[in-house]
Amino acid sequence: TAVPVLPYGPLIRVGLDAAMERAGLASTGGMTIHGGAEPIHVSEGHKVEITVDGGGKLHLICDSAEHSVDGVVEVRPRDASQPLQLMHLRGNGTCRLQGFRGTLAFTARDKALHVVNIISVEEYVAGVVPNETPAVYPAEALRAMAVIARTFALSRLGYHRACGYDVCGTVDCQMYGGWLTETESTNHAVTDTRGEVVAFGGGPADTTFHAVCGGVGEDVSLVWPLPQTPYLVGAPDGPASLPDLSGDDAFAAFLEAPPTCSCASSPRFRWRETYTLTQLQTLFEHSLPVTLKGAYTPIGALRSVRVAERSPRGRVMRLEIEGAEGRCEVRSDRIRWLWSGGRVGQGGLQSTLFRICPRPDGAFDFVGGGWGHGVGMCQEGAAGMALRGLDHRAIIAHYYAHTDTVPLETLSPQTHAALRSRPETKLEVERR
Repeated sequence: TAVPVLPYGPLIRVGLDAAMERAGLASTGGMTIHGGAEPIHVSEGHKVEITVDGGGKLHLICDSAEHSVDGVVEVRPRDASQPLQLMHLRGNGTCRLQGFRGTLAFTARDKALHVVNIISVEEYVAGVVPNETPAVYPAEALRAMAVIARTFALSRLGYHRACGYDVCGTVDCQMYGGWLTETESTNHAVTDTRGEVVAFGGGPADTTFHAVCGGVGEDVSLVWPLPQTPYLVGAPDGPASLPDLSGDDAFAAFLEAPPTCSCASSPRFRWRETYTLTQLQTLFEHSLPVTLKGAYTPIGALRSVRVAERSPRGRVMRLEIEGAEGRCEVRSDRIRWLWSGGRVGQGGLQSTLFRICPRPDGAFDFVGGGWGHGVGMCQEGAAGMALRGLDHRAIIAHYYAHTDTVPLETLSPQTHAALRSRPETKLEVERR
């Protein structure tokens, strides 16, 4: 891209694709492969193919030579300005091409390839921002997103340690697409905020975020089973205060005549989805056993679905589902995932900021606002605030009360010690 992102800050290990059968690698400036007895140097213009052999070892083919490695293979470009090109070679003859800065580490598990990208936190953020925020957002909103993504990553280092990496590249952590997804505007946001983080109590804050709040955010403790924190507190997304929205009448009025909100221009600010009883029956038959696990018992033919409780900020806290043979309740953010098989995914209900309106034909209208869980920064709200002239620090202060935006170096010694205490990879030892 036109804006280089220089390595800076601690290294972070990002888990990439799920198990691969075969992978191809290339880099304009050539590559160096570590893992065997001696490094393998691959010349410019040559490619490497990596597979897993029958014994569970990594099998490499490069420059017509074959190598078997028992353990981890680390591949890095010989020219750091020329990222690695990773080709996921599928059995049906198709492939998926991605590009990554830093090092790619390959391991064999269950007779398949697993890949981890080892990069500095700045390079990681460059591959996150364009995948979490539209690159056409105002510059200050992109800067806010860069600071939030950087802080979120530092607060989650080791989150997936059991899998061999710090964070994953999916919505379970942050969407990470690597070098090929970077854009000029988002890279400007990363370089303009280099090393800036959101701090609370001397350490990185848990800067969770979502797409559209619908006019009001939510307390973290009311969305997930987590302790309440002073900076993840639900608040209006505009200048006006809001009444208690736990009652049906007050909430209906909020949906129909919302106050001035920073995210009001979003297409998902207000929405309506209609489901027949049969459609809901099919959705819930798949999702309830996953959501409720051992507490699930079949409820039979679906009869009704209703909001049993909502929070003072309007989000549904308890959804009651009644069938011919019993009833059950689903709580808080798990409600959204009843529409995606009980698992976090793109197919969930847009938010829990909704009301249910039965129709004369027996179907149900779900009338709501926003997209996402409602905790932390509203990305569309950040864009609206930027258009009004607020800078990224003011945006962050609005969504994360009682925090400070500071240079990474000013975090507490305990935080830096924790970052250094992580098991090091070969690349980290070499850099040190």
